[in-house]
Amino acid sequence: MSLAVTRNMIGLLRPYSHSFYQHSRSLPTHTKTGALRGSSNTSDQLIGRSLSDLKLYQHSTSSLDFNTGKGYGSGTSFYVRAVLIHFDELDVSNHSHNPTIGPGINIVEVDLARRDHLTNAFKKINLRGTVPVLSVDGEKITQSDEIVRFLVQEKFQLNNGAQELFFSPFRNMDQQLDRIYGSMVSFTNEKQSQNVPAVLNNVAKCMQQDISQKVRTEYTKNNLQAYCDGMEEYLDQLLDVFNKGQNYFCEFDHYHFRDNLLKQIAKSQLGFKFFGLMLHTERYAMDLTNFPKVKYLFTYLSENGVYKKARAENVKGMSQSFFDFVSK
Repeated sequence: MSLAVTRNMIGLLRPYSHSFYQHSRSLPTHTKTGALRGSSNTSDQLIGRSLSDLKLYQHSTSSLDFNTGKGYGSGTSFYVRAVLIHFDELDVSNHSHNPTIGPGINIVEVDLARRDHLTNAFKKINLRGTVPVLSVDGEKITQSDEIVRFLVQEKFQLNNGAQELFFSPFRNMDQQLDRIYGSMVSFTNEKQSQNVPAVLNNVAKCMQQDISQKVRTEYTKNNLQAYCDGMEEYLDQLLDVFNKGQNYFCEFDHYHFRDNLLKQIAKSQLGFKFFGLMLHTERYAMDLTNFPKVKYLFTYLSENGVYKKARAENVKGMSQSFFDFVSK
């Protein structure tokens, strides 16, 4: 690819680019599933199904740094793994199970570097060739949010109060916090959807161009930079609410409500989503100096036990490889 074409590609793929959105909007919002049936399943359609056979197809094997021993992989796979570990540890009835990967679920490792996701065997599981995928007695859920909603409602059977603490922890505490939290979740979803290889491949196909690894890396870094910038502003808004004393924790000093806020985020949907995306900043050794609040939150979550267990390097070897799975 020529330098001029590469520059055009980079310009096209920048987050917030009109051309980027024009092409990315053509992606389907739901993956066609159900092997060759071509139908879509959501968590609602599988409510009440038997949970005797649950398989999670996920990715955690690529990009292992031999110097640090840290691994990466799919951010959305991290999100689902972390939710499994989080709620498994809260359920005292599951002590006999392995808490690292969640009880009663077979974990199948889809190695994207080995191109497992492009094989005919995996295309029968998910025609789009993306992870994660949850198989519920043969039926498939292919969107991470739908997977998590199914697990929360059916696998762990959380009551409404516990679900609310996970999805909307500030709803009954403070209206401003709840609004900002919701905006942060939406913004994280937007940036995560722009960070997946399927988006890049779709743009490349529309342009009839190949995308080099250098261009992919630059696009990813630009997207992450935009995410950090936006999240820094949202965290500033949270602090502004604190400073005005207009929140649920107003009877405590400033540092106390910061701790309470961080604890709430760490146990919420936002925390797991945020961390899964931010792992890519670590992967590319991005400098977060200009985003002190984002850096502080990422560091805080990095020290949390659940987040540590869900990291790719800690689950590698605890799941069955897709190659071995289909070879049976």
